[in-house]
Formats: sequence, C-alpha cells, structure tokens
Amino acid sequence: MRNKRAVATVAAIFAGVVALELALLGLLPSHDYTTTALWALLPATFVVFCWIVHTAFLTHEGGAIHQLRGAWGEDNTSTELQAAKRQGLIWRSVDSIALENGDIDHLVVTRRGGIVVIDSKWCSGLDDEKRAIFAFTARRAAKRGQALVNTVTQRSHGRHSAPRKALTVTPVVVVWGAAQSSVRDDEVVDGVAIVRGSGFRTWLARLEAETISQKTATELVARIEGFDENRRAVVRERERERQSVAPVRT
Repeated sequence: MRNKRAVATVAAIFAGVVALELALLGLLPSHDYTTTALWALLPATFVVFCWIVHTAFLTHEGGAIHQLRGAWGEDNTSTELQAAKRQGLIWRSVDSIALENGDIDHLVVTRRGGIVVIDSKWCSGLDDEKRAIFAFTARRAAKRGQALVNTVTQRSHGRHSAPRKALTVTPVVVVWGAAQSSVRDDEVVDGVAIVRGSGFRTWLARLEAETISQKTATELVARIEGFDENRRAVVRERERERQSVAPVRT
C-alpha cells in the first residue's frame, strides 16, 4: 500500500500488454500457431507481473526477508505435521490462529502428548541470546494457546457443566534453515524444547503427556477453527468500518 502508485503503474503496463495480446488474437486465424502461442502467453504475462511485484517487495522492503523466512518456516512445519498425521502421531492441527494479543503458528492435538503449540523459526545462526528470545516467544504463544483451549472447552460444556480436566499445552520451537546444525539433541531452554526441523517428528513420537481421544480432538479442533474464523470475521468487519469512515478535514 505504501507503494501503490508504483504497483498501479506496473499493473497499467501489463494491462496494456494483455490488451495488445487480445487485439492480436482477434486478428489472427483461430488455428494458427501464433494464436496458440499468444493464448499460452496470457497466463505467462500474469505470472511475470506477480513475480515482478514480489521481487520488488523483497528488494525494497527491509523486513521482507524476515517475513519470507517466517513463511518458509511455517510451511515446512505444516508439511511435517501432515506427515505426522499420516504416521498416527497427531490427530489434527490448526495453523496461523489470529488472536487479539498475538497469533499462534501451529496448535497441534497429538494422540499421546496433549496439545503442542509450535513456534516456527527460520534462521541462519543460533546463539544463546536468540535461544532465550525464541523460548520467551514460545512460552507466550503457549499461554495464548492454553487460554484459547480453556475458552472453547468451557463454551462446549456450558457454565453449569461439571468441570473438565484442563489439557496440557506444551510449547516447542521448531528451527529451520542453517541454524538446525546448532540445535543440540534434547535441547531445552527455560522449559521450552528447541527442536531442529528435520527431527521434529522424532520429537513428537517421544512426547508423552496425556492421551487424547479422536472424538475429543475432532470437537476441540472444530471449535478452535470456528473461534478463529469468527475472530477473523470481526477483524475484517472492523477494517471495513475503518475504511468506510472518511477522514474529517478542518
């Protein structure tokens, strides 16, 4: 949005290119090789446009590479969670949960390890200071996860229902990138496990906290996903209301 004029200019140029291609398609025979090539060129033009905008963002925005690394870390962890589900290590997981006081990268309902809140990191180096920071952010994410689980569990049982034993929420930092080689076996910092991405499923297989039934896992994940969607809907509505209010000039 800060560079909307530049983006609009590039979009206008590509719109002109597309218009030219469409004009040529209208003039050429329908079964001509050139016509076939132009039809193939249309989606390629759109891909090039997206690539230019993406590359420009990475080049000019100082924090862009950190966003990209974060996305890589979360994507890799999601892939590992899918494999862990196929192996029978977990029941379900919910990614990128938006909350008022922060977000949660991944909340995982395991079979025998309670609930795991994962903070994914992609970095090239790992020192003691960074370990402490990662552990601190993971503990905060776990607190958010525990509050979320408690909220949806209480809602599912009602105010006058018998109290249910709270599910254990375990924080973990999963490290990706070159820093994986710096992660020690069974490393724990301030009560938070720090695990290399390549060994994450092995760590999950060894985790023993509490057994969760499939029925409980299904109900819990459904309620968390519903809570997350409602929260996102509220945020979108507030954003629309904010944009619809014109600034008052004096």
